[in-house]
Amino acid sequence: MGAIIKACSVSTDETGTSYLSSAASAVKNCLEQLSPVKKGVGLLINTGVYPDRHIHEPAIASLIQGVLQKSFRAILKGTFSFDLHSGGGGVVMALSIINGFIESGKIDYGVVVAGDSVPFDGTAGALMIGRGQSDEGFKIFSQDTYTHYSSDFRSYSNYSGNAVELFINQDHEYLNHCLQCVKKSVRRFLLDSALSDGEIDLIIPSQSPEGFASALADLYDKERVVVSKGEHKCYSAEVIVAIADAQSGEIFRNSRKVLFINVGPGIIVDLALYLNPW
Repeated sequence: MGAIIKACSVSTDETGTSYLSSAASAVKNCLEQLSPVKKGVGLLINTGVYPDRHIHEPAIASLIQGVLQKSFRAILKGTFSFDLHSGGGGVVMALSIINGFIESGKIDYGVVVAGDSVPFDGTAGALMIGRGQSDEGFKIFSQDTYTHYSSDFRSYSNYSGNAVELFINQDHEYLNHCLQCVKKSVRRFLLDSALSDGEIDLIIPSQSPEGFASALADLYDKERVVVSKGEHKCYSAEVIVAIADAQSGEIFRNSRKVLFINVGPGIIVDLALYLNPW
């Protein structure tokens, strides 16, 4: 039994500054599609990296749940919510956690939400997954960490009066190192999964660092790699935004084997194989 994608939503706060607002809106859109179902959401995981005012306590996931609790009391009753901090690679890692609980029969549905506030545009994405059939859904997850590139990307915040300043230091070789690590991880992943490169119908990757998705398309096949339209200036939600872009056309539903690639500082590479329901 695999966990399949039940709903995907992308939302941007009207002011362009509040991640909490856009995250609650994105999750709300997913929950509205679940409303006719009596079984509730077992897990709500937030993987946003740069929240409003860079607050990390209390957990943003619990704040999102609190905003929606009144409208979705039955669905969110007993929901366990928490934040997962794993840089830009948090979405696929969160999916692996929810997938494990669904496969074990502990929960029926789970939601991953991600996005960022300033200096990004407040875009958030939510992805809800639920129980599917044995020949569909998420099948294999993998994570590799390349610690020798851990200093390639650093971010920290500084509090100055009432303002919070965010500083990001990115090595000029960070993009190339990300590509090298992803190529190595994908090669090993396909080998361990007894798959060839040609058997993957669609690749949905992180869209950062800038130029990463386009470079990946040059490596594998432009027709198979989703490169987002660039309408949103986001970071943590990039994979979810890419899923939404793919679902807006025929390419996602017409692809049986989908490879998700999440890359982030560390360098951490998270991979997942997804079998689309036929």
